[in-house]
Amino acid sequence: MSKTKKRLIISFTIIGAFIVLMIVFGAFFSLKNIYVDYATSTFRIEEYSKEDIVKTSGIKKGKNVLFMSFSKASAKLEKTFPYAKFEFVRTFPNKLTIYMSERTPVFRVLVNGKWQIYDRDLKLLEEVEPSNLEENNNDKVPVLSGKTLNYATSVGDTISDVLFQTQYCAIADGIVYGMKAPLSIVSDIAFNYNADTNIEEFTLTMRDSGAKILVQDENYLYEKVAYGVDIYLEKVSQNSEHVGHLDKILIRVLRNFDPHETDDGGELSSKRVSVYCSVCD
Repeated sequence: MSKTKKRLIISFTIIGAFIVLMIVFGAFFSLKNIYVDYATSTFRIEEYSKEDIVKTSGIKKGKNVLFMSFSKASAKLEKTFPYAKFEFVRTFPNKLTIYMSERTPVFRVLVNGKWQIYDRDLKLLEEVEPSNLEENNNDKVPVLSGKTLNYATSVGDTISDVLFQTQYCAIADGIVYGMKAPLSIVSDIAFNYNADTNIEEFTLTMRDSGAKILVQDENYLYEKVAYGVDIYLEKVSQNSEHVGHLDKILIRVLRNFDPHETDDGGELSSKRVSVYCSVCD
């Protein structure tokens, strides 16, 4: 047998083996099962049908699990099911699980006569008629004011404003994580620029009493909010002198507040915080 024939035989053998290997490889990693499961509580997303999620994703069985991309599927799902966030997890060799986690509303704003409800990603979760605001506890979502934004025009869309998102999340996290309190303890969150002092100010109105916490400047915003809320919950609201006129209380966390500054007892210094009551003796 000539060398040329031997080379051809070897070449065809290698090619044949490669083709067989690819067929076996493709069959082994061919998607056979698609599951949908919940990663968080399902207060708002329980109405989403798992069958509809699989259908809307456009993911088909038979595709190679190794080479699947989920960016298009994720975009479709996020738009169609606004209250859900999706994660795709491959289980080799041939399974896929779509995990749903529920988005949490963090502020609302009145736009064209309807309440727009947003989450911390600045995604528009839903639009609600004022008469239906109490459904799903949307009336407990803080009202945003004093901030001009290009609000979303369609449910499922997001606002693009990195600075605002950073500031608002710092405020929300200061309440929820800094003080381990629900965001619903605040009824309104207002953004304001004080032209007299050249300082940006953030005002939180407490839902149960109408007391206000004014935070100056965005530096240490998380810590300032947490400390201001702590002062209100642990001291001001518990003070008998303030009973009956908590709505006249203003807690001001000053611009130069430093969370690293402590008093002789190791507690955060209260020198940069003032409590003012317009009707107290």
